[in-house]
Amino acid sequence: MRHITLVIVFILLWSGLDAQDARFSQYYVAPQYFNPALAGTADGDYRISTIYRDQWRSPLEAPFRSFVITADTKFEMSYGKTYTPDIIGAGLVIFNDAVDFFDLNTNQISVVGSYHKSLSKKGDTYLGLGLMIGIIQKNINYDNLTFDDQFDQINGYTLATGEVLPPNNFGFADFSLGVNYATGTRNKFFIGGAYHHFFTPNVSFYEAVQNPNPNVTAINEYNEKLTLYVSGKYALTEDVNIHPRVLALMQGSDLEIELGSNVSFPLGYDQRFTVGLGLRGADSIDGIKPTAVIPMVAIRKGDFQIGLSYDANVQDLISDRAGLNSFEISMSYIGNYNNELNICPEF
Repeated sequence: MRHITLVIVFILLWSGLDAQDARFSQYYVAPQYFNPALAGTADGDYRISTIYRDQWRSPLEAPFRSFVITADTKFEMSYGKTYTPDIIGAGLVIFNDAVDFFDLNTNQISVVGSYHKSLSKKGDTYLGLGLMIGIIQKNINYDNLTFDDQFDQINGYTLATGEVLPPNNFGFADFSLGVNYATGTRNKFFIGGAYHHFFTPNVSFYEAVQNPNPNVTAINEYNEKLTLYVSGKYALTEDVNIHPRVLALMQGSDLEIELGSNVSFPLGYDQRFTVGLGLRGADSIDGIKPTAVIPMVAIRKGDFQIGLSYDANVQDLISDRAGLNSFEISMSYIGNYNNELNICPEF
């Protein structure tokens, strides 16, 4: 039954539905992946971050795995001898999404550039714009697939298939635009968004086939995605901060909204501990309903931080079945960390 379930999932994802992006619950750890305007916004000279997501391990023999690593830095602007607090950001995004059972992989490498214009003489308000340009490559191993005409009725799927399969490897260009507004010093407010895949490239394996079967869908557009967020950092005491956030993702006919908040406080010398909780909801025929509760913890020591989160499916919490839960681990390193200038949403 698990094999049949995976085949059904594969058919739905690649033959009948428009392509969708992978999701990360700790998206704020690698911010330029979801908004290129956040490149160069770290509270340090440079930032290297990574997130690993393990999804649906309980019901599937091989879970879905997603991995992203980002790196960015910033440069101060000057015009001749005139100093300006404006900032230029540059970054790199490397992404992989894998379905092990089919050996189906999506790989992405993108370069990111951003410009952050200071809107105040104090340098505490910025408007940033960003652009991400990348190459996405998809491939699949046909050796892991079987078809009805391979069944010999005695020993299993031992016969050769008559299916005409398309090339199992192709790539295409992808583009994203982003904007971010940040204001405040001790208490901070952030609002922004990004527009991804605005050229809606075709991601069907059958696109490269010269004379495709008319019964096979040769067009599978990568849906445009709109990301919107509002967040803040507010001091509860001198050392304790709260980081509320709202994130909305709209891609094709899908809509997801995530509400959450983290609280961070000191934990000894040069260490901070963060604990948080999020609630994700998705649109359905009955309106937006909760789909997952997301607890998380993180600890920072010096320039290095590690975080853990768990997506607990709401239906699993109210029933006795094991289901569609996910686990994430993140790590980030900020070089020459300082807290003088932070125009990136803190979560």
